[in-house]
Amino acid sequence: MDGKENGAVISLAAKMAGTAEDDAVLAAMCDAAAEELVSRLRAGVSREALGAVFDTAAGVLALSMYCAVGETERIRSYRAGNVSAELSGGAPDPEALRAAAERMLSGALADRGFDVMGVRG
Repeated sequence: MDGKENGAVISLAAKMAGTAEDDAVLAAMCDAAAEELVSRLRAGVSREALGAVFDTAAGVLALSMYCAVGETERIRSYRAGNVSAELSGGAPDPEALRAAAERMLSGALADRGFDVMGVRG
């Protein structure tokens, strides 16, 4: 995927992070997030069919990646659709952001997380 295809994702993620759209680290995270989510879509479900929901989920996932690599000192608030949060200190929790992104696409993802089954010993 290239940056052109992810323009909407980059724009949303930049707004959530409160940074410029030309932030190279954020753009790389957006490309990686979109690629990851596309690879996890159920057969017959396309990114294009999901539209803005896909872009929002990819933006939130990119923000989680951005936080995980330590690029969060500038983030004080973020917004994803109707959801926003103002931080009193520290950075957003990358795992909580990832979970939120996955919930947005829960019906479209082929994998649904990790299940543990009992093993007889």
